[in-house]
Amino acid sequence: EVARILQNTAQRLARGEQNGTLRDFNGNNVGGFYLAEDETDDEKKSEE
Repeated sequence: EVARILQNTAQRLARGEQNGTLRDFNGNNVGGFYLAEDETDDEKKSEE
């Protein structure tokens, strides 16, 4: 079941979705996901 949820999430991310709800086989909400943006090199340098 976990593998199926992860595969569905990977497909959604590949389609460009940036957040969503994770559901099990029965349609129950089991969590969510969101795509966090990476810090750019400029942002990292400004913190130093």
